[in-house]
Amino acid sequence: MHDLRKLADDGLELLGDLELGSRIVVGDPGRFASPDGAIRLAIAHGRWALLGRAWERDPDVLSELVLVHEAAAGNFYAHYDDLVPGGEADLPGGRVAVLDASIAADLDVVASLYEPDELPWVLAAGVVAGEGPGGPARIFRSSADPIGMIMIALGAPPLQRAPAPELVVEDD
Repeated sequence: MHDLRKLADDGLELLGDLELGSRIVVGDPGRFASPDGAIRLAIAHGRWALLGRAWERDPDVLSELVLVHEAAAGNFYAHYDDLVPGGEADLPGGRVAVLDASIAADLDVVASLYEPDELPWVLAAGVVAGEGPGGPARIFRSSADPIGMIMIALGAPPLQRAPAPELVVEDD
């Protein structure tokens, strides 16, 4: 596969490789069984690289996951610049998972996604990550058919609120 380690200069770290079939499920693992609880995508079958971008305010929190098929890796930026919206997934369980559809219905596999404390956790046919800085996961996909790149934005940074003004009570 194309050497994706050079993307580290842009803040993208290579987290591992996945072997995926032609369909994946993306969303909160606890909502995989619900018909509208997760995003289902038809993708290019084969080997995918998984990259992560740390949140600027906390390097231990991911703000973005990128999956790129081996055939698209050589033109990474062309595919990245061509991403289109692919859906949005609420994360009530605080985790987002990307799983090959063949194992997304396996209750033991889905339950195991809540066990690891250290995230992201990369499986042979999927990944689970924390929800990031907050908010829903916004999924973007390459416009090509079959899909060769998927980017998951893991929420917007929380709003910075000004401290409440100090209440001064005057004695009469």
